[in-house]
Amino acid sequence: MSTREAIERATAADSDAITHLVREAYEPYVETIGQEPAPMHADYKSAIEAGQVHICTHDGELAGVIVTEASPAHFSIENVAVASSARGTGVGARLLEFAEGEALRLGLSEVRLYTNAKMTANLDYYPRRGYRRTGRRIEDGYDRVFFAKTLSTTSAPAADQRLNEFGQPIGAAVNRVLPAPAPGRVTLIGEHCRLEPLDPDAHAAGLYAAFAAAPDASDWTYMPVGSFASEADYRAWADVAALAQDPLQFTVVSIATGEPLGTLSLLRQDPKNAVVEVGFVAFSRAMQRTPYSTEAHFLFMQYVFDELGYRRYEWKCDALNEPSKRAAERLGFSFEGTFRQATVYKGRSRDTSWFSIIDTEWPDLRAEFTRWLAPENFDEAGVQRTPLRTRS
Repeated sequence: MSTREAIERATAADSDAITHLVREAYEPYVETIGQEPAPMHADYKSAIEAGQVHICTHDGELAGVIVTEASPAHFSIENVAVASSARGTGVGARLLEFAEGEALRLGLSEVRLYTNAKMTANLDYYPRRGYRRTGRRIEDGYDRVFFAKTLSTTSAPAADQRLNEFGQPIGAAVNRVLPAPAPGRVTLIGEHCRLEPLDPDAHAAGLYAAFAAAPDASDWTYMPVGSFASEADYRAWADVAALAQDPLQFTVVSIATGEPLGTLSLLRQDPKNAVVEVGFVAFSRAMQRTPYSTEAHFLFMQYVFDELGYRRYEWKCDALNEPSKRAAERLGFSFEGTFRQATVYKGRSRDTSWFSIIDTEWPDLRAEFTRWLAPENFDEAGVQRTPLRTRS
Protein backbone atom coordinates (compact mmCIF):
# COMPACT_ATOMS: atom_id res chain seq x y z
CA MET A 1 0.00 0.00 0.00
CA SER A 2 1.42 3.42 -0.98
CA THR A 3 1.93 6.12 1.60
CA ARG A 4 0.08 9.40 1.18
CA GLU A 5 2.54 12.20 1.84
CA ALA A 6 1.66 15.86 2.36
CA ILE A 7 3.64 18.99 3.25
CA GLU A 8 1.60 21.76 4.81
CA ARG A 9 1.86 24.70 7.14
CA ALA A 10 1.83 23.70 10.81
CA THR A 11 -0.96 24.83 13.12
CA ALA A 12 -1.06 25.40 16.85
CA ALA A 13 -2.48 21.91 17.29
CA ASP A 14 0.80 20.48 15.91
CA SER A 15 3.05 22.21 18.46
CA ASP A 16 3.40 19.40 21.00
CA ALA A 17 3.95 16.74 18.34
CA ILE A 18 6.60 18.88 16.66
CA THR A 19 8.43 19.43 19.94
CA HIS A 20 8.38 15.68 20.62
CA LEU A 21 9.64 14.82 17.11
CA VAL A 22 12.47 17.35 17.32
CA ARG A 23 13.62 16.10 20.72
CA GLU A 24 13.53 12.52 19.46
CA ALA A 25 15.47 13.43 16.31
CA TYR A 26 18.23 15.32 18.12
CA GLU A 27 18.56 13.22 21.28
CA PRO A 28 21.22 10.92 19.72
CA TYR A 29 23.51 13.93 19.23
CA VAL A 30 23.48 15.20 22.82
CA GLU A 31 26.46 13.12 23.92
CA THR A 32 28.45 13.92 20.78
CA ILE A 33 27.88 17.67 21.01
CA GLY A 34 28.16 17.80 24.80
CA GLN A 35 24.85 19.62 25.25
CA GLU A 36 21.35 19.56 23.84
CA PRO A 37 21.28 20.91 20.27
CA ALA A 38 19.63 24.30 19.88
CA PRO A 39 16.50 22.98 18.09
CA MET A 40 15.60 21.09 21.27
CA HIS A 41 15.08 24.45 23.01
CA ALA A 42 13.31 26.35 20.22
CA ASP A 43 9.92 27.99 20.78
CA TYR A 44 7.82 26.18 18.19
CA LYS A 45 4.55 27.77 19.28
CA SER A 46 5.89 31.21 18.37
CA ALA A 47 7.43 29.93 15.13
CA ILE A 48 4.10 28.38 14.14
CA GLU A 49 2.30 31.64 14.89
CA ALA A 50 4.81 33.42 12.64
CA GLY A 51 4.07 30.98 9.80
CA GLN A 52 7.64 29.64 9.80
CA VAL A 53 6.92 25.95 10.37
CA HIS A 54 5.82 23.33 7.84
CA ILE A 55 5.27 19.65 8.49
CA CYS A 56 5.44 16.53 6.37
CA THR A 57 2.91 13.82 7.13
CA HIS A 58 2.64 10.19 6.05
CA ASP A 59 -0.95 9.04 6.06
CA GLY A 60 -1.73 11.82 8.49
CA GLU A 61 1.13 10.95 10.90
CA LEU A 62 3.89 13.49 11.52
CA ALA A 63 7.03 12.43 9.61
CA GLY A 64 9.12 15.58 9.50
CA VAL A 65 9.29 19.29 10.22
CA ILE A 66 11.10 22.25 8.71
CA VAL A 67 11.48 25.75 10.17
CA THR A 68 12.26 28.58 7.74
CA GLU A 69 12.56 32.34 7.70
CA ALA A 70 12.58 34.70 4.73
CA SER A 71 14.62 37.89 4.64
CA PRO A 72 14.84 40.47 1.84
CA ALA A 73 18.07 38.93 0.52
CA HIS A 74 17.84 35.18 1.17
CA PHE A 75 15.78 32.31 2.56
CA SER A 76 16.98 30.60 5.77
CA ILE A 77 16.36 27.06 6.94
CA GLU A 78 16.61 27.08 10.72
CA ASN A 79 15.87 23.43 11.38
CA VAL A 80 15.02 20.20 9.58
CA ALA A 81 14.05 17.15 11.62
CA VAL A 82 12.73 13.73 10.58
CA ALA A 83 10.87 11.24 12.76
CA SER A 84 12.73 8.01 13.48
CA SER A 85 9.93 6.06 11.77
CA ALA A 86 10.47 8.03 8.54
CA ARG A 87 14.26 7.96 8.31
CA GLY A 88 15.56 6.70 5.00
CA THR A 89 12.35 7.55 3.15
CA GLY A 90 13.58 10.83 1.64
CA VAL A 91 11.51 13.10 3.89
CA GLY A 92 14.49 15.34 4.67
CA ALA A 93 15.32 15.79 0.98
CA ARG A 94 11.72 16.62 0.12
CA LEU A 95 11.51 19.17 2.93
CA LEU A 96 14.66 20.84 1.57
CA GLU A 97 13.15 20.85 -1.92
CA PHE A 98 9.96 22.35 -0.49
CA ALA A 99 11.96 25.14 1.17
CA GLU A 100 13.83 25.84 -2.05
CA GLY A 101 10.50 26.08 -3.87
CA GLU A 102 9.23 28.53 -1.27
CA ALA A 103 12.35 30.64 -1.75
CA LEU A 104 11.79 30.79 -5.50
CA ARG A 105 8.10 31.61 -4.97
CA LEU A 106 9.22 34.62 -2.94
CA GLY A 107 11.73 35.64 -5.59
CA LEU A 108 14.77 34.68 -3.50
CA SER A 109 17.68 32.96 -5.23
CA GLU A 110 19.72 31.83 -2.23
CA VAL A 111 18.91 29.39 0.56
CA ARG A 112 21.08 29.29 3.69
CA LEU A 113 21.28 26.79 6.51
CA TYR A 114 23.67 25.60 9.20
CA THR A 115 24.46 22.50 11.21
CA ASN A 116 26.54 21.63 14.22
CA ALA A 117 30.15 20.84 13.32
CA LYS A 118 29.91 17.55 15.22
CA MET A 119 26.92 16.35 13.20
CA THR A 120 29.36 15.04 10.61
CA ALA A 121 26.80 13.23 8.47
CA ASN A 122 25.23 16.60 7.64
CA LEU A 123 28.62 17.98 6.56
CA ASP A 124 28.63 15.35 3.80
CA TYR A 125 24.90 15.41 3.08
CA TYR A 126 24.32 19.10 2.36
CA PRO A 127 27.03 19.36 -0.35
CA ARG A 128 25.39 16.38 -2.07
CA ARG A 129 22.21 18.44 -2.13
CA GLY A 130 24.03 21.30 -3.88
CA TYR A 131 24.92 23.39 -0.82
CA ARG A 132 28.36 24.95 -0.56
CA ARG A 133 30.09 25.52 2.76
CA THR A 134 30.41 29.24 3.49
CA GLY A 135 31.78 29.48 7.01
CA ARG A 136 32.20 28.14 10.52
CA ARG A 137 31.94 29.97 13.83
CA ILE A 138 30.93 29.63 17.45
CA GLU A 139 27.43 31.05 17.81
CA ASP A 140 25.24 30.95 20.93
CA GLY A 141 27.68 28.45 22.40
CA TYR A 142 27.48 26.05 19.43
CA ASP A 143 30.17 25.26 16.85
CA ARG A 144 28.25 25.81 13.63
CA VAL A 145 29.08 25.20 9.98
CA PHE A 146 27.17 27.34 7.48
CA PHE A 147 26.01 26.43 3.97
CA ALA A 148 24.31 28.22 1.08
CA LYS A 149 22.75 27.18 -2.21
CA THR A 150 22.15 29.42 -5.18
CA LEU A 151 18.91 28.57 -6.92
CA SER A 152 18.31 28.77 -10.65
CA THR A 153 15.20 30.88 -11.15
CA THR A 154 14.87 29.93 -14.80
CA SER A 155 16.45 27.64 -17.34
CA ALA A 156 16.78 30.53 -19.79
CA PRO A 157 19.64 33.04 -19.57
CA ALA A 158 19.07 35.74 -16.98
CA ALA A 159 17.95 39.11 -18.24
CA ASP A 160 21.41 40.57 -17.64
CA GLN A 161 23.31 37.56 -19.01
CA ARG A 162 25.55 38.62 -21.88
CA LEU A 163 25.52 36.53 -25.04
CA ASN A 164 28.02 36.58 -27.85
CA GLU A 165 27.18 36.52 -31.55
CA PHE A 166 26.75 32.73 -31.34
CA GLY A 167 24.18 32.94 -28.55
CA GLN A 168 26.64 31.60 -25.99
CA PRO A 169 26.65 33.06 -22.46
CA ILE A 170 29.78 35.06 -21.63
CA GLY A 171 31.05 36.77 -18.49
CA ALA A 172 30.31 40.31 -17.36
CA ALA A 173 32.27 43.11 -18.95
CA VAL A 174 35.19 44.42 -16.89
CA ASN A 175 34.99 48.18 -16.97
CA ARG A 176 38.19 49.13 -15.22
CA VAL A 177 41.75 49.89 -16.09
CA LEU A 178 43.98 46.83 -16.06
CA PRO A 179 46.57 45.90 -15.04
CA ALA A 180 45.93 47.11 -11.51
CA PRO A 181 48.85 48.55 -9.52
CA ALA A 182 51.21 46.04 -7.95
CA PRO A 183 51.33 46.00 -4.14
CA GLY A 184 53.90 48.41 -2.77
CA ARG A 185 56.06 48.84 0.30
CA VAL A 186 53.56 50.96 2.21
CA THR A 187 52.73 51.37 5.89
CA LEU A 188 49.11 50.65 6.82
CA ILE A 189 47.92 52.09 10.13
CA GLY A 190 45.00 50.91 12.26
CA GLU A 191 43.82 51.51 15.82
CA HIS A 192 45.65 48.56 17.37
CA CYS A 193 48.48 47.85 14.97
CA ARG A 194 50.26 48.99 11.86
CA LEU A 195 51.69 46.97 9.02
CA GLU A 196 55.22 47.92 7.94
CA PRO A 197 57.34 46.40 5.18
CA LEU A 198 59.60 43.79 6.79
CA ASP A 199 62.82 45.49 7.94
CA PRO A 200 65.31 42.98 9.36
CA ASP A 201 67.25 45.65 11.25
CA ALA A 202 64.11 46.97 12.95
CA HIS A 203 62.02 43.81 13.25
CA ALA A 204 63.98 40.53 13.13
CA ALA A 205 65.16 40.38 16.75
CA GLY A 206 61.73 41.31 18.13
CA LEU A 207 59.94 38.91 15.84
CA TYR A 208 62.21 36.02 16.80
CA ALA A 209 61.65 36.79 20.50
CA ALA A 210 57.87 36.87 19.97
CA PHE A 211 57.88 33.55 18.11
CA ALA A 212 60.31 31.93 20.57
CA ALA A 213 57.92 32.70 23.45
CA ALA A 214 55.63 29.88 22.21
CA PRO A 215 55.94 26.67 24.25
CA ASP A 216 56.58 24.59 21.12
CA ALA A 217 57.08 24.86 17.36
CA SER A 218 53.56 23.77 16.37
CA ASP A 219 52.79 27.17 14.82
CA TRP A 220 55.28 26.34 12.06
CA THR A 221 53.91 22.89 11.11
CA TYR A 222 51.96 24.16 8.10
CA MET A 223 54.34 26.98 7.15
CA PRO A 224 56.71 26.53 4.19
CA VAL A 225 59.57 27.78 6.40
CA GLY A 226 60.58 27.43 10.06
CA SER A 227 60.81 26.78 12.81
CA PHE A 228 64.05 28.64 13.49
CA ALA A 229 66.67 27.32 15.88
CA SER A 230 68.19 30.69 16.70
CA GLU A 231 67.81 34.41 16.22
CA ALA A 232 70.64 34.24 13.67
CA ASP A 233 68.71 31.67 11.63
CA TYR A 234 65.61 33.84 11.64
CA ARG A 235 67.63 36.92 10.73
CA ALA A 236 69.16 35.09 7.77
CA TRP A 237 65.66 34.22 6.50
CA ALA A 238 64.40 37.78 7.09
CA ASP A 239 67.34 39.31 5.21
CA VAL A 240 66.38 37.39 2.08
CA ALA A 241 62.60 37.67 2.51
CA ALA A 242 62.71 41.45 2.92
CA LEU A 243 64.21 41.86 -0.56
CA ALA A 244 61.47 40.01 -2.42
CA GLN A 245 58.56 41.69 -4.20
CA ASP A 246 56.53 38.47 -4.31
CA PRO A 247 55.87 37.48 -1.62
CA LEU A 248 55.94 41.01 -0.22
CA GLN A 249 56.44 40.60 3.52
CA PHE A 250 54.95 42.92 6.14
CA THR A 251 55.46 43.09 9.90
CA VAL A 252 52.59 43.59 12.33
CA VAL A 253 53.66 46.16 14.93
CA SER A 254 51.74 47.00 18.11
CA ILE A 255 50.86 50.69 18.20
CA ALA A 256 50.73 50.61 22.01
CA THR A 257 54.19 49.10 22.56
CA GLY A 258 56.00 49.38 19.24
CA GLU A 259 56.84 45.67 19.43
CA PRO A 260 56.69 43.47 16.33
CA LEU A 261 54.20 40.65 16.81
CA GLY A 262 54.00 38.75 13.53
CA THR A 263 54.25 38.79 9.77
CA LEU A 264 52.06 38.24 6.73
CA SER A 265 52.53 38.83 3.02
CA LEU A 266 50.92 39.57 -0.32
CA LEU A 267 51.90 36.90 -2.80
CA ARG A 268 50.99 35.36 -6.16
CA GLN A 269 50.47 38.93 -7.27
CA ASP A 270 48.53 39.12 -10.54
CA PRO A 271 47.98 42.80 -11.42
CA LYS A 272 46.88 41.83 -14.94
CA ASN A 273 43.75 40.21 -13.50
CA ALA A 274 43.66 42.24 -10.25
CA VAL A 275 44.10 39.15 -8.06
CA VAL A 276 46.37 38.66 -5.04
CA GLU A 277 46.74 36.19 -2.17
CA VAL A 278 47.41 36.74 1.51
CA GLY A 279 49.83 34.18 2.88
CA PHE A 280 52.94 33.40 4.93
CA VAL A 281 50.81 34.36 7.94
CA ALA A 282 52.99 33.92 11.03
CA PHE A 283 51.35 35.42 14.12
CA SER A 284 53.03 35.03 17.51
CA ARG A 285 51.06 33.69 20.46
CA ALA A 286 50.84 37.27 21.80
CA MET A 287 48.93 38.22 18.67
CA GLN A 288 46.68 35.22 18.11
CA ARG A 289 42.99 35.60 19.03
CA THR A 290 43.38 39.35 19.66
CA PRO A 291 42.16 42.46 17.83
CA TYR A 292 45.70 42.73 16.40
CA SER A 293 45.07 39.64 14.30
CA THR A 294 41.71 40.73 12.92
CA GLU A 295 42.83 44.29 12.28
CA ALA A 296 45.98 43.18 10.47
CA HIS A 297 43.87 41.22 8.00
CA PHE A 298 41.40 44.10 7.69
CA LEU A 299 44.22 46.53 6.86
CA PHE A 300 45.43 44.22 4.10
CA MET A 301 41.91 43.80 2.67
CA GLN A 302 41.31 47.55 2.78
CA TYR A 303 44.58 48.18 0.96
CA VAL A 304 43.91 45.51 -1.70
CA PHE A 305 40.30 46.45 -2.48
CA ASP A 306 40.06 50.18 -1.71
CA GLU A 307 43.51 51.40 -2.72
CA LEU A 308 44.73 48.94 -5.33
CA GLY A 309 41.26 48.20 -6.71
CA TYR A 310 41.70 44.44 -6.91
CA ARG A 311 38.85 42.13 -7.91
CA ARG A 312 39.80 39.01 -5.94
CA TYR A 313 41.64 38.31 -2.68
CA GLU A 314 42.72 34.74 -2.01
CA TRP A 315 43.59 32.57 0.98
CA LYS A 316 45.12 29.12 0.57
CA CYS A 317 46.26 26.63 3.17
CA ASP A 318 47.05 22.99 3.78
CA ALA A 319 43.72 21.16 3.77
CA LEU A 320 44.72 19.58 7.10
CA ASN A 321 45.22 22.98 8.74
CA GLU A 322 41.86 23.35 10.47
CA PRO A 323 42.77 26.53 12.44
CA SER A 324 43.70 28.28 9.19
CA LYS A 325 40.46 27.20 7.50
CA ARG A 326 38.41 28.41 10.47
CA ALA A 327 40.26 31.73 10.43
CA ALA A 328 39.55 32.19 6.71
CA GLU A 329 35.85 31.55 7.20
CA ARG A 330 35.65 33.85 10.23
CA LEU A 331 37.23 36.63 8.17
CA GLY A 332 34.62 36.28 5.44
CA PHE A 333 36.43 34.15 2.87
CA SER A 334 34.31 31.66 0.92
CA PHE A 335 35.57 28.10 0.57
CA GLU A 336 36.01 27.18 -3.09
CA GLY A 337 37.37 23.66 -3.03
CA THR A 338 40.45 21.50 -2.52
CA PHE A 339 43.30 21.05 -4.99
CA ARG A 340 44.57 17.52 -4.38
CA GLN A 341 48.33 16.92 -4.22
CA ALA A 342 48.87 20.54 -5.16
CA THR A 343 52.35 21.01 -3.70
CA VAL A 344 55.17 19.31 -1.83
CA TYR A 345 56.74 21.00 1.17
CA LYS A 346 58.90 19.84 4.07
CA GLY A 347 59.06 16.45 2.38
CA ARG A 348 55.31 15.84 2.43
CA SER A 349 52.38 16.16 0.04
CA ARG A 350 49.87 18.96 0.48
CA ASP A 351 46.25 19.13 -0.57
CA THR A 352 45.43 22.84 -0.73
CA SER A 353 42.14 24.41 0.38
CA TRP A 354 41.18 27.52 -1.59
CA PHE A 355 39.19 30.48 -0.23
CA SER A 356 38.44 33.92 -1.65
CA ILE A 357 36.75 37.27 -1.20
CA ILE A 358 35.68 39.20 -4.30
CA ASP A 359 35.18 42.92 -4.72
CA THR A 360 31.37 42.80 -4.70
CA GLU A 361 31.49 41.20 -1.23
CA TRP A 362 33.91 43.73 0.18
CA PRO A 363 31.54 46.64 1.04
CA ASP A 364 29.49 44.51 3.44
CA LEU A 365 32.61 42.95 4.93
CA ARG A 366 34.24 46.36 5.35
CA ALA A 367 31.22 47.60 7.29
CA GLU A 368 31.28 44.55 9.59
CA PHE A 369 35.02 44.80 10.28
CA THR A 370 34.59 48.50 11.06
CA ARG A 371 31.76 47.73 13.45
CA TRP A 372 33.66 44.94 15.19
CA LEU A 373 36.88 46.93 15.55
CA ALA A 374 35.12 50.00 16.99
CA PRO A 375 36.23 50.81 20.58
CA GLU A 376 32.66 50.52 21.86
CA ASN A 377 32.64 46.83 20.88
CA PHE A 378 35.19 46.05 23.60
CA ASP A 379 34.79 46.24 27.37
CA GLU A 380 37.29 47.67 29.85
CA ALA A 381 39.27 44.43 29.81
CA GLY A 382 39.47 44.46 26.00
CA VAL A 383 37.00 41.60 25.59
CA GLN A 384 34.66 41.80 22.59
CA ARG A 385 31.03 42.56 23.34
CA THR A 386 29.76 40.99 20.11
CA PRO A 387 31.53 38.61 17.69
CA LEU A 388 32.61 39.33 14.16
CA ARG A 389 29.74 38.26 11.90
CA THR A 390 30.93 38.11 8.30
CA ARG A 391 28.17 35.65 7.38
CA SER A 392 24.54 36.53 7.92
